[in-house]
Amino acid sequence: MSVDSSAAVTTIGRWQLDQRSRRVLRYAVGSTLAMTVALGIDWQLSYLVPVLSLSFLASPAPRPSLKQGIGFIALIAAGCVAGLMLGRYLISYPLVYIPFTGLVLLHLFYIKASATSPMLAIWLLIALLVIPF
Repeated sequence: MSVDSSAAVTTIGRWQLDQRSRRVLRYAVGSTLAMTVALGIDWQLSYLVPVLSLSFLASPAPRPSLKQGIGFIALIAAGCVAGLMLGRYLISYPLVYIPFTGLVLLHLFYIKASATSPMLAIWLLIALLVIPF
């Protein structure tokens, strides 16, 4: 089997992997590790982990910088804390919780329609809407 000379080739031990093979390997190993960690900590929503991790691994977007990665994690952490607070304090008051959830949805879909990352909008939707339930 010949390898195209224009493709980037990486040597790992005895194996030579072109760019496509590296992506496939990253996709397979990344989803396996994510599922192993989710099942290892016995998370109830562990079936979501491979889907969400594969959306990161299959993204055609370039690799984020360190500052962008830390900012993304900080925003998701703030969304998770907000989702926990919504679930703890407002879910027992449906006349307040339902309009507030509608307002959160309105803002999240506005964020998704703007020039921000679609992955950020998806993770914030999960954090702010799935966690309270």
